[in-house]
Amino acid sequence: MSLSKGIVVSVWDGIVNFAKAKKAGFVFALCRLGFGAYSSQIDNYYERNCENAKAAGLKVGAYWQTYARNARMARVEAAGCLVVLDNLKEKQLDLPIYIDATNAEIAKAFCDELQAAGYNAAVLKRGEKVLIDGVPVSTTEVKIKTKKTAAKQPADAPVSDEKEQGVN
Repeated sequence: MSLSKGIVVSVWDGIVNFAKAKKAGFVFALCRLGFGAYSSQIDNYYERNCENAKAAGLKVGAYWQTYARNARMARVEAAGCLVVLDNLKEKQLDLPIYIDATNAEIAKAFCDELQAAGYNAAVLKRGEKVLIDGVPVSTTEVKIKTKKTAAKQPADAPVSDEKEQGVN
């Protein structure tokens, strides 16, 4: 199983040159969809980042940044995320929807809600070794643990994120 290089982006990264990222060997982009509990907390660059990443030939996934402190709050945040997903003009993602969380209980509650709604959800793990389909993986910044489900999008791509200087 090979690890693919990817870039994680949000409004805080400004205008990203995805063509340059593709040329540098990146194969996917995870674009921040939003954060917190409210559907109004969408990342203002989400659609732009997705469109530009796809135009550059990158696979695209999304992530939700959580502020939840417990499973109940995670379920509320998942509900907000689902409202945003239902209102998107571009519904097709190549990769799952990830939650940016470090607490397993919070991550599970969020993913369970998205999976119950028919989405493929997974956990974005930062700065630690994780298992991807039973294989230990260590990369520089971000590791993604995929969870295979019978959901809307396949979770077949083991991925990692590395920031490339000069991509923005």
